[in-house]
Amino acid sequence: MAVETGGYRNPDTVTGDKGKAIGALQIHRGVVEDVNRLSGTHYSWAGMTNRADARRVCELYLKHYAKGKSPEEAARIWNGGPNANTKSRRHLTDAYWAKVNRHLSPELAKN
Repeated sequence: MAVETGGYRNPDTVTGDKGKAIGALQIHRGVVEDVNRLSGTHYSWAGMTNRADARRVCELYLKHYAKGKSPEEAARIWNGGPNANTKSRRHLTDAYWAKVNRHLSPELAKN
């Protein structure tokens, strides 16, 4: 959240990516659809302005796509999708990872 909307007074109401991402975690519609398909849940994209629901969707998404991955890999996947950590796509999330890395504790950043 610090990277996605940390500078906003009310991050739960933020829209980004030209209206395609919403809430404190800037969740796209496809992420919600993916989580619902994978987890059998019924979250709505509009509901991602609810911080508790947004966190749960993020947790479920990363539990599936970033299980066993490093914090760096998980951040890249969150920002760029399930294949963002592949060698040919990592460069697309370099700037995002740099922002996330600045917010991590030194112990997590090393992993």
